[in-house]
Amino acid sequence: VLGARPAALGSMLPGLLVPPLTPSACGALASLAGAAGPAVHGHLGTLVPTLLTAAAAEGPAEEGAEMPAAAALDAVCSAVAEDGAHLLIAHLDAGLGDRPTRAAAARALASYAASPGRPDMTEHVPGLLASLIGLLGDEEEDGAPPALPAVLAALKAVAGAVPKEDALSHARTVRDALSGAVERAERRRRKAGGG
Repeated sequence: VLGARPAALGSMLPGLLVPPLTPSACGALASLAGAAGPAVHGHLGTLVPTLLTAAAAEGPAEEGAEMPAAAALDAVCSAVAEDGAHLLIAHLDAGLGDRPTRAAAARALASYAASPGRPDMTEHVPGLLASLIGLLGDEEEDGAPPALPAVLAALKAVAGAVPKEDALSHARTVRDALSGAVERAERRRRKAGGG
């Protein structure tokens, strides 16, 4: 049905995206995303934040654990074509900035960046490197899932998406992001020390 009428996706999503997402709803979303392909682009603004919230509620990935929301998010990411990559990356980057969804967004970004059939990410690499490196010095808050392992995995995957011959062109971005992270950490340390 979606192959012939991609617009039908919009009428199917509202019933599936009612929080809290059930495993069967996540499975249906994954199947729909796979069938709809690039038709998901117009719905990323709803799909990605909802799935990030649900994936964050599932907690960190553990060996053998069933994570239907994370699997649905991966399916949505896999359905994105070249002309929708900027939309997906913008939503994942926004998820990185939100503490509760940070680890889920980083895991999704790592999976997306490492996937063999993904669209070219070259134009997004500087911004993603800056965002991810900026998170390395952040302290975890009570109740927020631990994000550092996921952020490191995403950083490795994004850096791995850069062709070796282009790696040097990102040195300034990395240096500036590291300097900013160090400055923020020093300010926090001085503030915690009372001076």
